[in-house]
Amino acid sequence: MRMRIAWIKWTDAITSAEPGWTTKEEALQAASSPLPIMYTVGYILHNDDSHIALTDSVGDDEFGQVTKIPK
Repeated sequence: MRMRIAWIKWTDAITSAEPGWTTKEEALQAASSPLPIMYTVGYILHNDDSHIALTDSVGDDEFGQVTKIPK
């Protein structure tokens, strides 16, 4: 099976806070910090206007985990 490989740079969403209450200062610091930049390499399973889906492993009848990245 021939599949295209992609290297994707994307911006991830993040939820930051420990369980329980957060102080105002901690919340404002977390709110203003930059979003993490992620890099994913994998075999393209799907690609359309809304998202791209990659997997890291391909067998004859099996695939590894699927990562869906919004566009």
